Amino acid sequence: MGKLLDALFRKAGRTYGAARWVFKSLAGTEEEAIAAEYALGANLAREILAQMPVNDDPARTESIRNTGKRLSQRLRQKQRRFNFYILNTPEINAFALPGGFILITGLLLDFCEMNEAEIAFVLGHEMGHVVKGHALDRLVANSLIGVVANLSPGGGIVGGLTRKTLVKLLYSTYSQDQELEADLFGVRIMDAAGYDPKAAVSFMQRLKARRQDSSASKLEKYFSTHPEHAARLENLGQFFAP
Repeated sequence: MGKLLDALFRKAGRTYGAARWVFKSLAGTEEEAIAAEYALGANLAREILAQMPVNDDPARTESIRNTGKRLSQRLRQKQRRFNFYILNTPEINAFALPGGFILITGLLLDFCEMNEAEIAFVLGHEMGHVVKGHALDRLVANSLIGVVANLSPGGGIVGGLTRKTLVKLLYSTYSQDQELEADLFGVRIMDAAGYDPKAAVSFMQRLKARRQDSSASKLEKYFSTHPEHAARLENLGQFFAP
């Protein structure tokens, strides 16, 4: 299976289109391809949650999952399932895994002051990386095909991923175009779910102000994977344009 996938990826190119094509070739229908991607993401999430501290505050966890559910209900593609988790790692961050597994750190929630609309934008942004195929593309682009190679048409996954592999995945970057696309997806879905879209702008402005504070070192990893705030704010302006 591994040699077959390597050959297919070399032929089609290391893009989301290639990854999606391979998944459909192995799984069959679009629905089966989404199920296969979900199985892959579930394995990655299981490994991450086994190796990183998870938030044990049931009220906060329920709040995040309720916000995520509210957003998920606005998706056109109803086959996708999303799962939301809070990590107690010493940094401000959020990331998406293929298949719909969204992880956000407690410190990022603190930074949002548990403002539900701002959190909705962050979660919506990460959901955009899944729906638009960026999360799967990142897996492929970073040569983590060995993970995908263990995927069978029946959805079986072999675990045992190392911390080094997981860190490589979580801190690999998206392209600027992908980040901007995810921003627009995030503000659109939060608006569709009934949240004030202006919260996306206020969140970005506070991030910009916080970044200018030299003591805000915990934000560095989060900033390192995103475009400059001026570009992101200008991009969001498309949503508010008449």
